Amino acid sequence: MIRTVLDLLDKTSRMQVGRAWEDPALDQALPRVKAGRLTDGLELIRQTQGGNELRALRVERP
Repeated sequence: MIRTVLDLLDKTSRMQVGRAWEDPALDQALPRVKAGRLTDGLELIRQTQGGNELRALRVERP
């Protein structure tokens, strides 16, 4: 029942179940980093210079 409600909300509100960010670059890099390609993650962090909140989001382990 709960899963059905979450699926409905996901389809109607653009809510993303299972993640708390809206960062396409992070979405693309995360599977590669989890697979061991750490240079992709380092590049993602490097791109956040001056953006402390974005950096905090990207270094937090989802």
